Amino acid sequence: MLLAILFTTLLSVKSIPTPDGYKRVSTDGFGTYLRNLKLKNDKTVYLYNHEKKLNQDAQFAVIDMSVGDMDLQQCADAVIRLRAEYLFQSGKFSKIKFTNVQGTVLQFKPPYDHGHLTLFLEYVFRFCNSYSLNKEVKKKTYGI
Repeated sequence: MLLAILFTTLLSVKSIPTPDGYKRVSTDGFGTYLRNLKLKNDKTVYLYNHEKKLNQDAQFAVIDMSVGDMDLQQCADAVIRLRAEYLFQSGKFSKIKFTNVQGTVLQFKPPYDHGHLTLFLEYVFRFCNSYSLNKEVKKKTYGI
């Protein structure tokens, strides 16, 4: 019952309590974007075809973001999607680019609307993977 009460009070990622002995560090940019992502009212995960994922015990909360209706978003694609959504919302359209496994840079181009971003990402999900993330993001370390 306590978990149900806790879960119904969650509004965004930042409302998830930290583990005992840990605290959140101040952040800006992408970190702030991630912390402010809205959560669904329940933790049920649905697949692209609207069927429930088999293992429903693997998640504590679910971000309120559609995965579309194609079986494209796998593993690294989740981070690619979050990064692209952040850059889009920040108006940093020229930074929305990912390198495919052949080394070709796939660049988001006008029109800069969300429908076009969705189409661009569907293409990216077909040809990019963890290699792309390694090429596009910089490692950031925090003092502990």
